[in-house]
Amino acid sequence: AGRLLELPFGRGKVRGVALSDSASTGKTHAFKLRPLTRCFAPHYDLSPDLIRLAKWMSQYYFCPIGEVFSAMGCPQPLQSDGLEPEGVSGTRRVSELPELNPGQKEVWQALGEAGDRRPILLHGVTGSGKSLIYWKAFAECLERGESCIYLLPEITLTRETLRAIRGRFDPVLVFHSGMSPKERRETWLKARMGGPHLVIGARSALFSPLQKIGLIVVDEEHDGSFKQ
Repeated sequence: AGRLLELPFGRGKVRGVALSDSASTGKTHAFKLRPLTRCFAPHYDLSPDLIRLAKWMSQYYFCPIGEVFSAMGCPQPLQSDGLEPEGVSGTRRVSELPELNPGQKEVWQALGEAGDRRPILLHGVTGSGKSLIYWKAFAECLERGESCIYLLPEITLTRETLRAIRGRFDPVLVFHSGMSPKERRETWLKARMGGPHLVIGARSALFSPLQKIGLIVVDEEHDGSFKQ
Protein backbone atom coordinates (compact mmCIF):
# COMPACT_ATOMS: atom_id res chain seq x y z
CA ALA A 1 0.00 0.00 0.00
CA GLY A 2 1.09 3.55 -0.69
CA ARG A 3 2.87 2.87 -3.98
CA LEU A 4 2.39 5.56 -6.64
CA LEU A 5 1.20 3.96 -9.88
CA GLU A 6 0.36 4.83 -13.47
CA LEU A 7 -2.40 2.83 -15.13
CA PRO A 8 -4.46 2.80 -18.34
CA PHE A 9 -7.85 4.52 -18.18
CA GLY A 10 -9.86 4.51 -21.35
CA ARG A 11 -7.49 5.62 -24.09
CA GLY A 12 -5.30 7.59 -21.74
CA LYS A 13 -3.31 7.10 -18.56
CA VAL A 14 -3.89 8.25 -15.00
CA ARG A 15 -1.90 8.16 -11.78
CA GLY A 16 -3.12 6.77 -8.53
CA VAL A 17 -2.09 5.41 -5.15
CA ALA A 18 -2.38 1.71 -4.28
CA LEU A 19 -4.41 1.23 -1.09
CA SER A 20 -4.24 -2.58 -1.07
CA ASP A 21 -3.68 -5.53 -3.42
CA SER A 22 -5.88 -8.44 -4.48
CA ALA A 23 -3.87 -10.87 -2.38
CA SER A 24 -4.68 -8.95 0.80
CA THR A 25 -8.36 -8.23 0.02
CA GLY A 26 -9.27 -11.66 -1.32
CA LYS A 27 -11.72 -10.13 -3.84
CA THR A 28 -12.52 -11.64 -7.22
CA HIS A 29 -13.55 -9.59 -10.24
CA ALA A 30 -16.06 -10.38 -13.00
CA PHE A 31 -14.33 -7.96 -15.37
CA LYS A 32 -10.98 -8.08 -17.09
CA LEU A 33 -8.10 -6.42 -15.28
CA ARG A 34 -5.58 -4.42 -17.29
CA PRO A 35 -1.89 -4.39 -16.34
CA LEU A 36 -0.29 -1.36 -14.76
CA THR A 37 1.63 0.96 -17.03
CA ARG A 38 4.23 1.91 -14.45
CA CYS A 39 5.17 1.58 -10.78
CA PHE A 40 7.11 4.61 -9.61
CA ALA A 41 10.21 4.37 -7.46
CA PRO A 42 9.73 3.45 -3.77
CA HIS A 43 10.86 6.88 -2.60
CA TYR A 44 7.47 8.19 -3.79
CA ASP A 45 5.54 5.75 -1.58
CA LEU A 46 3.13 7.28 0.92
CA SER A 47 3.76 6.19 4.49
CA PRO A 48 1.18 4.12 6.43
CA ASP A 49 0.54 7.21 8.59
CA LEU A 50 -0.40 9.32 5.55
CA ILE A 51 -2.58 6.52 4.16
CA ARG A 52 -4.46 6.28 7.47
CA LEU A 53 -4.85 10.06 7.56
CA ALA A 54 -6.18 10.12 3.98
CA LYS A 55 -8.74 7.40 4.74
CA TRP A 56 -9.88 9.24 7.87
CA MET A 57 -10.24 12.54 5.99
CA SER A 58 -12.18 10.84 3.20
CA GLN A 59 -14.69 9.39 5.67
CA TYR A 60 -14.91 12.42 7.96
CA TYR A 61 -15.38 14.98 5.18
CA PHE A 62 -17.41 12.69 2.86
CA CYS A 63 -15.11 13.20 -0.12
CA PRO A 64 -13.39 10.81 -2.55
CA ILE A 65 -10.05 9.67 -1.28
CA GLY A 66 -8.47 10.75 -4.57
CA GLU A 67 -9.39 14.35 -3.76
CA VAL A 68 -7.71 13.91 -0.38
CA PHE A 69 -4.48 12.73 -2.00
CA SER A 70 -4.67 15.71 -4.37
CA ALA A 71 -5.10 18.10 -1.42
CA MET A 72 -2.13 16.44 0.24
CA GLY A 73 0.00 17.66 -2.63
CA CYS A 74 1.49 14.28 -3.53
CA PRO A 75 4.42 14.97 -5.89
CA GLN A 76 4.39 14.45 -9.64
CA PRO A 77 7.35 12.16 -10.48
CA LEU A 78 9.33 12.50 -13.66
CA GLN A 79 8.90 9.68 -16.16
CA SER A 80 12.65 9.11 -16.15
CA ASP A 81 12.93 9.25 -12.36
CA GLY A 82 14.16 5.89 -11.17
CA LEU A 83 17.04 6.82 -8.91
CA GLU A 84 16.99 7.09 -5.16
CA PRO A 85 17.30 10.80 -4.30
CA GLU A 86 20.10 12.05 -2.12
CA GLY A 87 18.97 12.87 1.38
CA VAL A 88 19.58 16.19 3.05
CA SER A 89 21.11 16.79 6.43
CA GLY A 90 18.63 17.32 9.21
CA THR A 91 17.66 20.79 10.37
CA ARG A 92 19.93 22.13 13.07
CA ARG A 93 20.02 25.25 15.21
CA VAL A 94 22.72 27.55 13.86
CA SER A 95 22.59 30.35 16.44
CA GLU A 96 21.81 30.71 20.10
CA LEU A 97 18.28 31.81 20.86
CA PRO A 98 17.66 34.95 22.92
CA GLU A 99 17.06 34.54 26.63
CA LEU A 100 13.44 34.19 27.68
CA ASN A 101 11.99 37.08 29.63
CA PRO A 102 10.14 36.39 32.93
CA GLY A 103 6.77 36.07 31.22
CA GLN A 104 8.13 33.67 28.61
CA LYS A 105 9.87 31.61 31.29
CA GLU A 106 6.56 31.22 33.10
CA VAL A 107 4.88 30.02 29.90
CA TRP A 108 7.76 27.65 29.13
CA GLN A 109 7.50 26.09 32.56
CA ALA A 110 3.73 25.65 32.15
CA LEU A 111 4.27 23.94 28.79
CA GLY A 112 6.68 21.48 30.37
CA GLU A 113 4.22 20.67 33.12
CA ALA A 114 1.43 20.06 30.56
CA GLY A 115 3.26 17.11 29.01
CA ASP A 116 4.54 16.42 25.51
CA ARG A 117 1.44 15.08 23.76
CA ARG A 118 -1.41 17.33 24.93
CA PRO A 119 -2.76 20.03 22.61
CA ILE A 120 -1.84 23.40 24.11
CA LEU A 121 -3.28 26.83 23.27
CA LEU A 122 -0.72 29.62 23.59
CA HIS A 123 -2.51 32.98 23.63
CA GLY A 124 -0.87 36.37 23.31
CA VAL A 125 -1.16 39.60 21.35
CA THR A 126 1.11 40.32 18.38
CA GLY A 127 4.63 41.03 19.56
CA SER A 128 4.19 39.33 22.93
CA GLY A 129 7.02 36.87 22.26
CA LYS A 130 5.21 33.67 21.26
CA SER A 131 7.65 33.04 18.40
CA LEU A 132 10.59 32.61 20.75
CA ILE A 133 8.61 29.95 22.62
CA TYR A 134 8.06 28.14 19.31
CA TRP A 135 11.75 28.37 18.39
CA LYS A 136 12.84 26.99 21.74
CA ALA A 137 10.41 24.08 21.37
CA PHE A 138 11.66 23.42 17.82
CA ALA A 139 15.26 23.37 19.05
CA GLU A 140 14.51 20.84 21.78
CA CYS A 141 12.59 18.55 19.42
CA LEU A 142 15.32 18.65 16.77
CA GLU A 143 17.96 17.83 19.37
CA ARG A 144 15.90 14.74 20.29
CA GLY A 145 15.85 13.71 16.63
CA GLU A 146 12.18 14.63 16.12
CA SER A 147 10.87 16.67 13.18
CA CYS A 148 8.64 19.72 13.52
CA ILE A 149 5.88 21.29 11.40
CA TYR A 150 5.20 25.02 11.64
CA LEU A 151 1.82 25.85 10.05
CA LEU A 152 0.86 29.37 9.01
CA PRO A 153 -2.45 30.45 7.46
CA GLU A 154 -1.13 32.29 4.39
CA ILE A 155 1.81 32.14 1.98
CA THR A 156 2.72 35.77 2.73
CA LEU A 157 3.14 34.93 6.40
CA THR A 158 5.26 31.93 5.43
CA ARG A 159 7.72 34.20 3.64
CA GLU A 160 7.85 36.69 6.50
CA THR A 161 8.43 33.93 9.04
CA LEU A 162 11.17 32.40 6.90
CA ARG A 163 13.13 35.64 6.97
CA ALA A 164 13.02 35.57 10.76
CA ILE A 165 13.78 31.89 11.30
CA ARG A 166 16.34 31.00 8.61
CA GLY A 167 19.12 32.70 10.52
CA ARG A 168 18.41 30.49 13.52
CA PHE A 169 17.73 27.09 11.90
CA ASP A 170 19.15 25.55 8.75
CA PRO A 171 18.08 24.04 6.43
CA VAL A 172 14.36 24.83 6.60
CA LEU A 173 11.95 23.02 4.26
CA VAL A 174 9.03 25.05 2.87
CA PHE A 175 5.66 23.85 1.58
CA HIS A 176 2.89 26.03 0.12
CA SER A 177 0.49 26.04 -2.83
CA GLY A 178 2.54 28.60 -4.75
CA MET A 179 5.39 26.15 -5.37
CA SER A 180 6.08 24.76 -8.84
CA PRO A 181 5.71 20.99 -9.36
CA LYS A 182 9.50 20.67 -9.45
CA GLU A 183 9.94 22.60 -6.19
CA ARG A 184 7.23 20.57 -4.48
CA ARG A 185 8.70 17.26 -5.70
CA GLU A 186 12.22 18.11 -4.54
CA THR A 187 11.07 19.39 -1.14
CA TRP A 188 8.75 16.41 -0.62
CA LEU A 189 11.59 13.98 -1.30
CA LYS A 190 13.95 15.87 1.03
CA ALA A 191 11.34 15.73 3.81
CA ARG A 192 11.00 11.98 3.31
CA MET A 193 14.73 11.33 3.51
CA GLY A 194 16.75 11.54 6.69
CA GLY A 195 15.93 14.15 9.28
CA PRO A 196 14.98 15.51 11.65
CA HIS A 197 13.49 18.38 9.63
CA LEU A 198 11.80 21.68 10.36
CA VAL A 199 8.99 22.22 7.83
CA ILE A 200 7.26 25.59 7.46
CA GLY A 201 4.25 26.31 5.30
CA ALA A 202 0.56 26.80 4.86
CA ARG A 203 -2.07 24.06 5.10
CA SER A 204 -0.41 21.55 2.75
CA ALA A 205 2.70 21.45 4.95
CA LEU A 206 0.67 19.32 7.37
CA PHE A 207 1.02 16.41 4.94
CA SER A 208 4.82 16.46 4.76
CA PRO A 209 6.13 12.86 4.63
CA LEU A 210 8.26 13.19 7.76
CA GLN A 211 9.50 10.06 9.49
CA LYS A 212 9.15 11.14 13.13
CA ILE A 213 7.11 14.18 14.15
CA GLY A 214 7.60 15.58 17.63
CA LEU A 215 5.78 18.91 17.38
CA ILE A 216 3.16 20.68 15.23
CA VAL A 217 2.65 24.40 15.79
CA VAL A 218 -0.49 25.99 14.28
CA ASP A 219 0.24 29.71 14.35
CA GLU A 220 -2.72 32.11 14.19
CA GLU A 221 -4.94 29.07 14.82
CA HIS A 222 -8.09 31.22 14.81
CA ASP A 223 -7.57 32.24 11.14
CA GLY A 224 -10.35 31.06 8.84
CA SER A 225 -7.86 29.85 6.23
CA PHE A 226 -7.23 26.75 8.32
CA LYS A 227 -10.91 25.81 8.11
CA GLN A 228 -11.31 25.92 4.32
